[in-house]
Amino acid sequence: MQKKLRAIIILMTFVALLLGTVGIIRTSNKIVATSAKLIVLNDNANFYNEQPVKTDSMTEAYLENHSLRQEIYNSDDMVIRTFSNQNFVVKTAILLLAFAMYPTMLLVWIFQINTFVYKVKRKVKLYKQERAREEWNRRKAG
Repeated sequence: MQKKLRAIIILMTFVALLLGTVGIIRTSNKIVATSAKLIVLNDNANFYNEQPVKTDSMTEAYLENHSLRQEIYNSDDMVIRTFSNQNFVVKTAILLLAFAMYPTMLLVWIFQINTFVYKVKRKVKLYKQERAREEWNRRKAG
């Protein structure tokens, strides 16, 4: 019974880690993609504003650029909307945190796998020692 319970706990831990990893990576991907889009849209707007002569096609492109920016700011996705409406310092901190999540999740998986392997190796070692002790006791008695 206890072995089955441990197996269930290990399986539940693995599933929770998998679901957490998927959620964190998806959120990080949204933040990084949104940040890249906002950087491009900001660069386009700055280019337009720096031009001494503005043509109708440039103004049209600027207005399209502005509408794309407003779509991001008013997105239905809460992560994108919340991230895009932050100030520069908060956006930068969130973006750095999003980038840090990729190696962090990799390290968490490596740590969990190493812990599992260590426990299995320790159990195998204890099992071998117990078998050797039983064999030694049999030889000594016999």
